[in-house]
Amino acid sequence: MIAICHRCGAPKAAPIERCSTCGSAPVNEEELVLSFALTDRLLSKSELTRASRLIKNGQRVDVPPEIRLAVLSAIAKARAEGTTTRGKQVSSRATWGIFLGLAAILLLIFNPWPHYQWASLLDTIPAYEGFVNRFPSSDYTYSARQRIHVLREPEVWAQADASDQIEALRAYVRDYPGGQHANEAKERITKIADAQWEHVSSSRSEAEIREFLSRYPETTKAAAAEARIQQLYDDLDWVREQDSLDHYRRFATRFPDHPEIEWIKKRIIDLEVREIAAGEYAEMPRAEPLSLGGSSAYMEVENQTGYELTVRFSGPDSEKLIIPIGATRSITLPPGTYAVAASVTAANVRNYYGTNTLRGGRYTSKFYIGSR
Repeated sequence: MIAICHRCGAPKAAPIERCSTCGSAPVNEEELVLSFALTDRLLSKSELTRASRLIKNGQRVDVPPEIRLAVLSAIAKARAEGTTTRGKQVSSRATWGIFLGLAAILLLIFNPWPHYQWASLLDTIPAYEGFVNRFPSSDYTYSARQRIHVLREPEVWAQADASDQIEALRAYVRDYPGGQHANEAKERITKIADAQWEHVSSSRSEAEIREFLSRYPETTKAAAAEARIQQLYDDLDWVREQDSLDHYRRFATRFPDHPEIEWIKKRIIDLEVREIAAGEYAEMPRAEPLSLGGSSAYMEVENQTGYELTVRFSGPDSEKLIIPIGATRSITLPPGTYAVAASVTAANVRNYYGTNTLRGGRYTSKFYIGSR
């Protein structure tokens, strides 16, 4: 067993032997008990040195006062019951009584259990925080943190209640889903969210309504918000404002008999041509004139791609042809310059795009495969 010198803190062979470093040996009961207490049965080498200096220098031991008084009383009692020989020797009973008292103090310094019990007895946030700071990795630290969380609920609620802000109320519900005020907080969150709907209920901006739904998922107005978006999609004036291919397609699907359906279909063709022109494409085959003359352009288009072919003309008029495999279809257009785009029903075949200026007469055009 390794012991520590009561004078210099150096290790020595046994508690009662003379220290080879400073030459001192225990000469009274305190020194003898200290030599026995500061051994590797209780503490690591670094802890032994620290504890030795604390006790030897008479410094205050950081333990709850009730426990400290009890230990000191036990030491005093052991001293009173002991007998001495020539003022230097103590009885075995008294010596071991003092040893046990000092050993208890040393264990209390470094063992988290009594500190946690003391914090539990006080049951206050500062007490638990002090324990966590001193023992950040003990078996009781998680429980201490959990208790801090529970004790902090009234403070968190008071702040959320006073602010009446949705984020503060959400934070309270998130941290205390089963808290004393959770239901009240949820009701107030819903009330705030519903109040925000009044600001966007008549909005003509889908993005604004979508943002409302995203920011306030707790609202009871979600169905009303979705209905408002549907109203916008069903409003042709609003659809014209968006001037989007998706918006026109959706409107045409919902209202195939609308009085403006022919104009909508032509606008869809214009936007489809624009979309193809913005991506990758193969060059459009030139329309070959067969004869010129007349007030309109008569176009024959032959599909030799091996897939169903759709050809769109966007210009003075907007039209499209859907041509089966190997077939030829014709179309009559007003003379003028046209943006022409074509696509087939295959992902690995490029779209076609180009411009053609058509005069009165007959034209022919053939489409072939163009791989991506």
